[in-house]
Amino acid sequence: IFNTATVIGPHGCLLDKHRKMHLFDVDIPGGIHFHESESLTAGDQITVLSGLDDPLETGLAKPPNLGLQICYDIRFPELSLLMQQQLNCHVMACPAGFSTTTGPLHWHLVMRARAVDTQCFVLACCSARPPEGSHDYPSYGHSMVVDPWGRILAEAGIGEEVVHAELDLDQIAAARAAIPTGRQRRADVYRLTPSST
Repeated sequence: IFNTATVIGPHGCLLDKHRKMHLFDVDIPGGIHFHESESLTAGDQITVLSGLDDPLETGLAKPPNLGLQICYDIRFPELSLLMQQQLNCHVMACPAGFSTTTGPLHWHLVMRARAVDTQCFVLACCSARPPEGSHDYPSYGHSMVVDPWGRILAEAGIGEEVVHAELDLDQIAAARAAIPTGRQRRADVYRLTPSST
């Protein structure tokens, strides 16, 4: 059993899927015991849907490549950097379930950091918070869209909400030209390489 995110095209066809690679297993003394690996299997594929032939029917001359991650995956910058550096990702989508414990500390920070690290747009969807007094999982909410500069373009509150944002894809090239980390990495000293398995 995998935790799986899907991309469904405008005509209802499955275009791609991502199986969560990093399972959240934690044991906090005096706190929670939470092991996703007790019920889930980790995926082992990096997922970037090519914009070639415009599968999302954007109508753009150069449709963006869309990377997929799920929740805990986004905390591993190496994964995001591989998606950007080797698979030319432009937009990353990350459905997540950050809690009211981790959300206030890390939600905005992590999503903005991944956008800046990769100079990509990040579309971050976190489940809405359950009603007060509910015993359901305490989701943080605050779904948002972050641009390649780390600016939050749109953000939801804690309840169910649809978030709209217009992505100016020219900002990807502008950010990468202004802060040229892609050209200035020291491959003679360090590099990221995907696993051969």
